[in-house]
Amino acid sequence: MKTKTKSKSKNFYSDYLFEELKDVEFAAEYLNAALEENNEQAFLIAVRNIAGAHGIAMGELAKKTRINRVNLYKMLSKEGNPLLVNIKAILDALGFKIAIVCRPSRRARTA
Repeated sequence: MKTKTKSKSKNFYSDYLFEELKDVEFAAEYLNAALEENNEQAFLIAVRNIAGAHGIAMGELAKKTRINRVNLYKMLSKEGNPLLVNIKAILDALGFKIAIVCRPSRRARTA
């Protein structure tokens, strides 16, 4: 019986998360939070979740990115290690872009 509760709870969380990720501002913050983790896998999971939330099937994402569907699955898998050019293509297809910002300087943090 505990298994059903965990499964139901997980589905509720997934459903809730996917609903929230439909908001592009929330999705952008979600991606940035995943990047802050300094864990590439967390970022790839975030990208997969956003694609799922927006109803973009891997086949459709493959067409938009011009990346082979099988390679796309591999890139976004737990063992995936996509090149930056592929991450940029995937994010572009999902409606996002990568931006570089300056970290606050040590002086600015103490001021």
